[in-house]
Amino acid sequence: MWKSQIKLAIRSLWKNKLNTTVKLAGFIIGIASCLMILIYIQQELKYDSFHEKGDRLVRVVMEYGMEGEAGMVNVTGNKVAPAFQEDFAEVANTCRVIEYNQVVKFGDQGFEEPHFYYADSTFFELFTFPLLRGEPGEVLRAPDQVVLTERMAKKYFGSEDPIGKALRVGPNRNFTVSGIMQDPPSASHLKPDFIGSFVSLRDARPERLTWWNANYATYLLLHSSDSRPGLQAKIPDYMRRHANETGVEGDNFLSYHLEPLLDVHLHSPVPGNFEPNGDIRYIYILFAIGLLILLISTSSYINLATAVSAERAKEIGVQKVLGASRGQLFRQHLLESVVLTGLALVASIALVPVLLPFFNTLFGRQWSATVLLEPAVMGGLFLFGLLTSLLAGV
Repeated sequence: MWKSQIKLAIRSLWKNKLNTTVKLAGFIIGIASCLMILIYIQQELKYDSFHEKGDRLVRVVMEYGMEGEAGMVNVTGNKVAPAFQEDFAEVANTCRVIEYNQVVKFGDQGFEEPHFYYADSTFFELFTFPLLRGEPGEVLRAPDQVVLTERMAKKYFGSEDPIGKALRVGPNRNFTVSGIMQDPPSASHLKPDFIGSFVSLRDARPERLTWWNANYATYLLLHSSDSRPGLQAKIPDYMRRHANETGVEGDNFLSYHLEPLLDVHLHSPVPGNFEPNGDIRYIYILFAIGLLILLISTSSYINLATAVSAERAKEIGVQKVLGASRGQLFRQHLLESVVLTGLALVASIALVPVLLPFFNTLFGRQWSATVLLEPAVMGGLFLFGLLTSLLAGV
């Protein structure tokens, strides 16, 4: 019986192709728009969450006031990392990172590379950027070593093995390729193409360490994620004791705030240094817009379904004369609604992978539709489809 009624439902929808198309078009666009917003929000919320030690990582934000000028920046002097590691038991490890725009050459080909990082040898021990070649604690230990992403290795060396080969960096510096790392995910505020060893820099020398000259993103790995508040409380007194070193006196001040790594992208009070920050307020606004789009498109779909049902009153009357019971007519109408809503959901989901490449190119991201396959999302779509079918079919 159900099989025959489903056939009748499909036949009825096909018979009323214009009404079916009108009902589906806006509904499909509305759902697809909401799914795109969902993917964007999911990508923003999971920023930097792939780091295995992410719950213990913090970025040091510098707050200063000197000669009437005050502010906050997400970089520090190059002395902060070694000083904090030596003087605070809560700090397990540290890493300094700086980004340069460098001209990189291999053979006759050269390119300007805006994402050339320098980092301490601890970089791959703190952050989960898997190495395809090389050992985490060794690839940035010596001067003039460089790690390439997989994409950069193919760009400069093609199918050749780049390990041990030299790249000319800047006008007259040769760096030896010591490792290859996976390309960073798009949901990362750190997106290096190259990472040179920090000891290659002049500022890595002990005599050049300073609390000022704030150019370095400083990251701390804590022994425990619970130790951040206690460590934060110690910093003001620590900086007062080092006032002679920092040169801070009178109304001037220098202090530091510990920013959880997972808060860097959406919750940081200071602008991003490696890429622009997001803003959690925009996520809330976008979520509200998505709900509004879904509400409007669903309401329009239900209203159109109700209007079409009224237009089919004559057809229903004929079916009653031919012996159709009230229950049969109800089931038939509900089945049509289920089939139509199901088609809209399937079409909307199928539309997302078609749209994603365009948006990835437009925004420079690597968004994936795999989030739609998560059980919570699939379950939500199923319940939404069921509820909409009932409202449109009753």
